[in-house]
Amino acid sequence: PELNKFMTNIKSTNTTGETGVTWHKRDRVFEVNIKYVLTDVFTYLGRYNTLEEGANIYKKARIEQCNIWKSRMRGILPKEAVLGIK
Repeated sequence: PELNKFMTNIKSTNTTGETGVTWHKRDRVFEVNIKYVLTDVFTYLGRYNTLEEGANIYKKARIEQCNIWKSRMRGILPKEAVLGIK
């Protein structure tokens, strides 16, 4: 169940089209948040002027999370599945 939540974490209220990036209407900036695997807590990653900046920050944090899952799934998932996670 934890892995499924991690893989499907886009909110239905997201209007930017980028997971983890939301538009802050009042301040006219993009805010980035990610839910960390080990703590199960959303963490604020900052505010950015462009959607691309925010998306890049989120993607870097997401890759870190994928690496955590990769190490957690060794011995549980087939070797081929774990090797496919970059």
